Amino acid sequence: MSDAQRNEGAGGCLGWVAVAVVLALVVGAVISVAALVDPFSWMPPVGEVWADCDDALATDRDECALENRFPGFWIHAIVNLVYAAGGLGLLMAFLGRVADLREKRVARFSSAAAAAEHRSGVDEAMGCGVALAAVALLPIVVAIA
Repeated sequence: MSDAQRNEGAGGCLGWVAVAVVLALVVGAVISVAALVDPFSWMPPVGEVWADCDDALATDRDECALENRFPGFWIHAIVNLVYAAGGLGLLMAFLGRVADLREKRVARFSSAAAAAEHRSGVDEAMGCGVALAAVALLPIVVAIA
């Protein structure tokens, strides 16, 4: 086997190690963001998630696994991330509607069609604003219920 063939094999292995490291960094970032966002106060603080853990070797289960340390951890992390992504999407939609409405505001008096288009823009912006307010109130409703 030549040196070139040996180096190709090592590069493939290093590629898989790089993929594993990147995947671990992404999962770590997702866990941290889910714990930081936490609108429903379900998750432990980030420091507690990443704190040292001692596994009792006398037991069969892994006490340091996040699901064992914090029951429901992954479901709560997913709900928090979906909530944050949905809220961010609604915020972007609302800001886009407001920017569009600002452009249509000047021309609203030029014709009946422009006035109807402006009215439509106002309705869309109001709809996005109401949806955004509902998403913002959701953690409060969950806390009260």
